[in-house]
Amino acid sequence: MSGDKKYYNLKLKDNFYDSEEMKIIESMPNGYEYSTLYLKLCLLSLKGEGKLLFKNRIPYKPDVLATITGHKRAVIEYAINMFVEMEMLSIFDNGTIFINDIQALIGQSSTEAERKKLYRQRIKEEQKLLECGQMSGQTSDISTPEIEIEKEIEIKKERERKRFSPPSYDDIKKYTDEIQATNIDINQFIDFYTSNGWMVGKNKMKDWQATVRNWERREKKNKPETTEEKNKRAIERLKKKLEEKDGKNTMP
Repeated sequence: MSGDKKYYNLKLKDNFYDSEEMKIIESMPNGYEYSTLYLKLCLLSLKGEGKLLFKNRIPYKPDVLATITGHKRAVIEYAINMFVEMEMLSIFDNGTIFINDIQALIGQSSTEAERKKLYRQRIKEEQKLLECGQMSGQTSDISTPEIEIEKEIEIKKERERKRFSPPSYDDIKKYTDEIQATNIDINQFIDFYTSNGWMVGKNKMKDWQATVRNWERREKKNKPETTEEKNKRAIERLKKKLEEKDGKNTMP
């Protein structure tokens, strides 16, 4: 007999059938059949450490479980739904059935070298991932701390990229030169938005370039008209009238 071969056994406490779950199950019609089925599923999951997998890879379907356990498919389906509702079973994203209390039920022979502490830790990690909704695909895959740290770093970098940073005087000067904005007082612009915490209305500023353009348009619209501009506009009106008058005189 190989010394490193694993042997598993199912441990039941003497008050196993006195538990609230088992009493509720056995009080139902066909309850004793459901309780027997539960024990069969527990035995079937021993090699999978709580997971019902064919050759530790393929999740069992109800029709296969019916063949293996000797119970009708309808009984299997009803019982599984009931066990899940009672939190005795869990079903992973890929359809794998997991016995939630397997840690309390499973045992190993005295010749088994694997420590129980390690086993309990592995089950605890898988249950934790299940509760967080992270268990999918191969149910034995567990995210390592290194992967989680990398994810946090990426999230932090993305937040930094999106975080608004107030522009400097040189930033604004360079941009106003690019768009040929001549009506904006940069110091006034900076003082105004520094005093209100760089808020645009009730929202935090996201795009200071857009705010500069809006400021420029508003200042240009409200800027008083100079004498030179008034004269230029008057000349343009006069010129237009003369053109209209000449057009009427040349009409047949």
